[in-house]
Amino acid sequence: MTIPLNRRYLNLSAAAEATFIAGAQSEEPVRGLTHGYYKYPARFSPTFVRAAIETFTRPGELCLDPHVGGGTTLVEALALGRHGIGVDISSLAAFVASVKTSVFTEAELKRLDAWSIETPLNKGHCTFVGALVAGIDERAEGVWKIFCELTFSSIIK
Repeated sequence: MTIPLNRRYLNLSAAAEATFIAGAQSEEPVRGLTHGYYKYPARFSPTFVRAAIETFTRPGELCLDPHVGGGTTLVEALALGRHGIGVDISSLAAFVASVKTSVFTEAELKRLDAWSIETPLNKGHCTFVGALVAGIDERAEGVWKIFCELTFSSIIK
């Protein structure tokens, strides 16, 4: 008896196989969650990554991404209730992935909102961008500073 090629290595149900193939063939633009924060080159489609994670893991399991790049796998893993570990030789990739997977409490989001309203946009700076950079340098710290730097670098790019 010959096993069909598509069943030889993976024991997937027809529904799981269809979901995975649809994710791989999706031409949907990259959007949603934190996928737009930084346009990392050669990034995976979140639709494909989501389909792969749903097909091959269950909630609570671990997803490993050995080339984390823009963090798409980690973002989708978190959104699907999985744990994620990502590594990359690029310090930029590590920075982008850590910011995109930062989870903020409601209190932290309120603090960020208040901070953004209080940031002076006219302190002798010649541009709006200059005022934002000065506001980040003066007021932001820790993960807030990293988050703001990445967010604004995506806007300026």
